[in-house]
Amino acid sequence: MTLRAPLTAAALLATASLTAQAQARPMTPEDVAKIESVGTIAVSPDGARVAYTTARLPDVTAGEENGTTTQQLSMAYGPGNAREFLPADMNVSGIQFSPDGRMVSFMWADGDDKKAVWGIPVDGGAQRKLAHVEGAAVRSYAWSPDGSHMHLLVAAEEDKDRTAQSKAGFNSVVYEEEPQFNRLFRARIGMEPDAEPQEVSLPGYVTSFQIADDARTGVIETAPTTLIDDEYVNKKVNILDMDSGTVRMVIETPGKIDDVEISPDASRLALIAAVDMNDPAATTIHFVDVASGVVTPHNAGAPEAVVDVEYMDDGRLVAAVHVGAQSVLRIHNADGSLEREIDPGALIISNVETAGSVIAVEASAPEHPTELFRLDGDSFTRWT
Repeated sequence: MTLRAPLTAAALLATASLTAQAQARPMTPEDVAKIESVGTIAVSPDGARVAYTTARLPDVTAGEENGTTTQQLSMAYGPGNAREFLPADMNVSGIQFSPDGRMVSFMWADGDDKKAVWGIPVDGGAQRKLAHVEGAAVRSYAWSPDGSHMHLLVAAEEDKDRTAQSKAGFNSVVYEEEPQFNRLFRARIGMEPDAEPQEVSLPGYVTSFQIADDARTGVIETAPTTLIDDEYVNKKVNILDMDSGTVRMVIETPGKIDDVEISPDASRLALIAAVDMNDPAATTIHFVDVASGVVTPHNAGAPEAVVDVEYMDDGRLVAAVHVGAQSVLRIHNADGSLEREIDPGALIISNVETAGSVIAVEASAPEHPTELFRLDGDSFTRWT
């Protein structure tokens, strides 16, 4: 009789690992067609829940008609605790929580209507239209801090004569001679959509808009024209006085700019920008003193790329940074100095959202596409 030594815990783990490896197989094109990932996220003001979209392409291997990416709204309450929040055929974008946290807002086009801003209560109920501009699709929006109104960035007004000409066959586009600038409107939020939102005058071609927590300061990004070269290298950040509607200051940036965030007290901006006109990408944090307009780069020239920044309620700044083929999460003090750096291991962080002291991120890894994680201490907990 042959005696065998009992298996140790390490031996059992090694056996399980080998079994998993034996069951693994290379990905196929059919697998790629079935991939779903987290699209965008928004943290509720109290930090208790996270709204997110699940992004997917049509599964042509199952007979679905080829098309573009669609996003479905879900709500997560903890690890593995989530539920779909809207019908599966609703393709939404631009999710946010209302300032009081009682509603999730999103952009959606109902049938043949233009895209508008809709909302659905977090405690259940039907979705309803919150704001729209007649005859124009909403491209982005921003809640006022008190939730009484929102600003809508919408497409240019339709040129009915040009539309008639196009239908008649003259559908050529004259290069650099038919620019269409976005427009900004202020709409009241009530039980019914504002029938006559107020248009706000803007300088140049506006690509984004946000309002500081003090409700008195707005931040807009503008380019001199709609040409892609201008949007890449000539875009500027403007500080807007919300009471008068005038531009108070233009931040002089040296080249490309990407994400722009304003601190809760509206005293400072954090923007991801290039270090000079020859820099091929916007990858460096620049801190801006709103009072003086002084721009101070952080870690300029370092072999890394900042991909997203977000202010916390206490004025600290959270930054997702790619270093080589990996990523780190950095938390900066209100004065811009580094408080701490967190290594997420194999996770590659692509987006950050905050509320109160809660930090949520979108991250992928070699084993999975983009998922939702929350920072707990110095580690990340997977929620989806």
